[in-house]
Parts: sequence; structure tokens; C-alpha cells
Amino acid sequence: MPRNLLLQAEFLFLPDDAFGASLPDFRECFGNALKNSEFEFSRIRFWISQYRIGILVEGLPDSSGNFLKEIRGPKASVAYDYNNQPTPAAKGFAGAQGIELKDLVTKEVDGEKFLFAVKSFAGQQLESSLIKLKDALFSSIPFVLSPWNSDSHFPQPILNFTAMLDNKLLNIELEGVLASDEIYSRKNGQIAKIKIGSIQEYAELMNSFGLLSDPSERKKIMETRIRSVLPDGYRIRADNSNVNRLFLFSEGLNPVFVKYNYECLCVSEGIIGYYINNYTDYLPCEDALGKLLPAVIGFSVNEKPNPLELNSRSLFLNDLLGRLCRVWNNDADKLAAYLEKLPDSVFFNSQLDLFAEPSVESAFLFETICWLCQKLNCDAHFSVLRMLAYLEQGLKDTDLSRNMSKVSLSLILSCLEKKDMQNRINSTLDVSTLISVLKEIQNYFLGKIPSPQTLVAAIFSFAFLMKLYKENTSFGSVYIKQICSLVIACKIRFDLFEYLQLFIKPSKQGLRLWTSEIYRRIVKESSFDLPEENLLRLDSIDPAAFYDAVCEWKKLGNIDSEFYSLLNARIGSKIEKVSNIINELPLSDLEKELCLKLNDLESKVGIDYLGIQSFFITEKINIEACLLNLPSVLDENDKSYHSRISLLQRIQKQLLKLPFVKRINK
Repeated sequence: MPRNLLLQAEFLFLPDDAFGASLPDFRECFGNALKNSEFEFSRIRFWISQYRIGILVEGLPDSSGNFLKEIRGPKASVAYDYNNQPTPAAKGFAGAQGIELKDLVTKEVDGEKFLFAVKSFAGQQLESSLIKLKDALFSSIPFVLSPWNSDSHFPQPILNFTAMLDNKLLNIELEGVLASDEIYSRKNGQIAKIKIGSIQEYAELMNSFGLLSDPSERKKIMETRIRSVLPDGYRIRADNSNVNRLFLFSEGLNPVFVKYNYECLCVSEGIIGYYINNYTDYLPCEDALGKLLPAVIGFSVNEKPNPLELNSRSLFLNDLLGRLCRVWNNDADKLAAYLEKLPDSVFFNSQLDLFAEPSVESAFLFETICWLCQKLNCDAHFSVLRMLAYLEQGLKDTDLSRNMSKVSLSLILSCLEKKDMQNRINSTLDVSTLISVLKEIQNYFLGKIPSPQTLVAAIFSFAFLMKLYKENTSFGSVYIKQICSLVIACKIRFDLFEYLQLFIKPSKQGLRLWTSEIYRRIVKESSFDLPEENLLRLDSIDPAAFYDAVCEWKKLGNIDSEFYSLLNARIGSKIEKVSNIINELPLSDLEKELCLKLNDLESKVGIDYLGIQSFFITEKINIEACLLNLPSVLDENDKSYHSRISLLQRIQKQLLKLPFVKRINK
């Protein structure tokens, strides 16, 4: 008979950034944890708020089924001698696993073959595996905040723990807290204990608290409640990730409408909206045309907030936004003073040289722009990008750049509205072009558009984000996600790994974060059959081109990866003793023909994955001819083979850019 398991951990108050800027897929997290435990299940339900994390697993069997496990042994190369007889290594491994030699299987891992023992294990009883299941489910929760102590998985101590199997209270603990059949409720700011007698009763209580297992349904209910307190002509302005996060942490809270002084809108309304969205627990309001209004939606523990509470909230917002106005005005004066001190050569000299007394951060921004423009062959945009880089340098001493760096570029826009600055800039380029690009960049960082629409705005946005990434390594994963999405959406084609090694010099773990995000964003979301390890072994990657290639490969179906891997192995065996890169002109007509095709591939912007694949298909016969009548291993000291070695090295370099080619371990 199917069993149902209920687990709940309660907290004093989880912060709304406990799971990061965007919420994870909790259903996937819990589902993967159960799959790894070998237990089947029919459905997962969960209730998450600032006070609790409740998980209900339905349809569990009394025991997990029997399962097979592969145990890796020695390399196949040392397991058998030249007469194909088992060595002591193979015999010892088989004996240790309690199986016969004939039952060992050989499998390839990362280009090398190993012996494996495939063993059958009996399933586990559910009741004896409850602690294991509990630990697996709770440890799968992807908190981004640090644990409150070294022995905990949670960012806060557990206030209460509940565990039931088929309505029976379990005698188990979670981080030292014994399971209880009581839970806490919160209404009008009051905390009360409620005894639950069954799992069904618990689920009904969650519904009464406004917590639905389906996050989308929960969001719809909260949006309906918000509309009920909004005056006619008002609507909320907020990005989806912020709304989802606020709605998740809204147990026991009720929406309230709060006004603030109109004078606070003296700052750029994009800045005001961004600040309210990202630095307060309020949602800004706008009219039907998208114009910001001096009002917000807040959340109160009281079902009907009294006038005193509303007045105190209004005073708080007036003070908060008033301080923001003062910071804005002060920073605008700083930027204007910086621009006044810039020498006229900045505006009149069209040469793209270094900054006048550049800061380290701005030099990084400028160098990134130079490098990327060179890679993309877009020097036509350089004058605008150069001017933007000079203007951005003036932000380094402002409070906005330190605290709201992504939107600090709005200060530059306000400065460009001054006639004297427009006159200076107009001497070298059209200021309206500069303002247009800046508005596009600002709209992107404010979340008004998903990505820049022009290449010049995309290049500067990338360079600016990389600067922020380098300066704020603790928020690296947030910037990595945004940068990868930007590069793919704007189709900026270049070798990302080459850029990172040149400008960032990330650690192996740091590079893995980039690769994992590209894998998640491109391979996993498209359900393309490619192991993540394949990407981790690449020396180069072009996310935008890779995205297009994966879409095309998925349409084509199965790819003959063995053909490419075997070709790589054959070429590798010929040049494995060559330790230097040989640059030699082709001699034969065959070599010249292949070199012309390679020249075309190597001159492409970024990495042309589909072009590389097409090259190996169309030139298959010519490549095979290049491998004929050669010694088993080429000697780089024999100059008669230099042209062929050079060609094979170039062919292999292109081959190894394909993610489905198996590498050869030397």
C-alpha cells in the first residue's frame, strides 16, 4: 500500500534572499533527492514561506526495488597482460567484489577503459530509511546564505520540526530537534500552536494560511488580493523574480496601499522604482502608461491596518526616498565636476588610446571594450564606446556606484542633458546617439527590456557587467547568470574562455561555475543529450554560437560522436610526440586545399560549431588521405613532415572545439 511522508522545518523568520535573486525549482530539487535515494513516488507537494519548509511525498512504497551498482576497478591496460591473461590487479579486484573474472565488464571513461563490477543490491525498507530520506530532502534545498553554524544546513536554527508517516508521528530528529505533532500559526502578528492529527489536516491548514503547493496558483491569489487594495488606474511595477520572492515569503501578511511625497520623484523614476524593488519590502506603483506614481504596496501582519501604521509607513518612505534624492543630487554634482576637469583631448582626439589617469577599474572596462571590438570587427562603434567608458570613469567616487552599481549609469544620462556638456561631446560625435545608447543600456539594467537591442549597447553592457563581476566576487554566480544570458540573447560571438583567462584568470572552480551555467542555460533547458563533463573538458566555448548549434543538433537527432572521437584519437596518435606548435606552409595540393578551408574557419567571428562539423563531413576523404602513408608517430625533428604536422595540429584544434569529441588522456 502506498505510503505518505510529511516533513516540516519551522523557523523564526527566513530572510527573503535565502534562495538568491531568483527562486529555484523546488519540485525538481526534491524530486532529484528522492530519485537518488532509489525510492519511487507518485507526487511531491511542498509549502514554503518565511516561517516554514513543508514537504509531502506521496505514493512511497514499503521498500525500494533492487538496484544495480557499478563499481570501478583498475584500468583495462593493467588488468590484462600481452597474452590477454588477467593480471593480479584484475584478479584482486574481482575477488574483493565477490564476483568471477568473466563477470567483469569494460567501460570507457574520459577516453580511458576501466574494469567495472556490476553488483545487485537488495532494496531498503522505507521505515528504516526515513532518516536518510529526511536528510536527502532537506539537504537538497539550495540555500544561498551560509549555515548558521558548521553543523547545520539551514541559515537559521530550527524552531520546530514535524515528521509523520501515514498520520503517525515519527520519533526522529532534525538537527537536534525532536519531531512534534504541533505547528505554529501566525495571524494578526500573534503566534499560536496548533496540534495536527493527520497529514490531510496539515494540508488544509496550509491552505488556510494562504500557502498553496502550486507556486503559480499562490501568486494568482496574492495578485488578486493586491488588486483589491489598489485604487483605479494603479498597478504594481516589479520584475517577476522580485514578485515571486516577495509572494513566497508572505505567510500571514496582507497587502496595504501606502503613499509617499510626490517630491521624492525628483530622481530618475527608473532609479526610484529599482531602489524600491531591490532594497525595500515594497512594490512600486505605476499608471497604465508605465509612469511611476508616488505610492507602493506593502505587507502588514494586520488584516486591516490602522491609520497609525499607514502614517508611519508613509513617513518611513518619505525619509528613505528623501535620502536617496540627496545622494542622487550629490553624486550628480560629483560627476559634473569630474567631467569639467576632463581635458579637451578626451573630446577632440578621435584616437582610441588609454585614459587620462585611468583608474584600475575603468582601465579594465576600456580594455574589455577594445578586446571585444577587435574580436567582433566592429570598430565603427568604438567612438561611442570610448566616450561611454570615459564618462563611466567619473562614477567611481559616487555613492550610487558603490551601492546601486547596475543603475548608476543613469547619472550620466542626467549629466548629458546639460547644454555645455552636449556642446563638448558634439564636437566629435552626435550626442543624441550617445543618449540613445545610454537609454537602451539603462532600460536593460532597470529590467525594462530583457536584453539590449543594438550591438554597441550589448558590448558596453557586457563590459560593465564583467567589471562588476570582477569587483564583487561574492556575488559571482548572480553576474555569471546575467552575463551568459546577455551574450546568448544578443548573439555576441567570441571565445568566453579566452576572455576569462586573459582578463579574469579564474581558478579551476571559478571556471567551472561559468561552464555549469552555460550547461544549465543551453544544454539542460533544451534537453539536449550531452554530459556536463564534456563541457568541463573544453578549452574554448562560444556561448552564443553554442546555443545556435545545440538547437540545430537537436533537430538533426543523433550525432555520430564516435566518428569525431575516433578521428581525434587517430590524429592524436600521429602527433603525440610533437611538443611544439609547428607553423609551416602547405606543400601538396591536398594540404593547400585543406588549409584554405581551415583559414576560412579560423577567420570566423567566434566559434562556428556548425561550420566545423560541416568541414569534417565534407572533407572526410581529404582528411583520411592526410593520415595515409605516415609513420605511426611523427617526429617533429624531421622537417620533411613539418607541413603535415602543422596541418594535423590545426585540424585537431578545430576538432576539439566540438563538445561531443572524447579527449585523449596523455
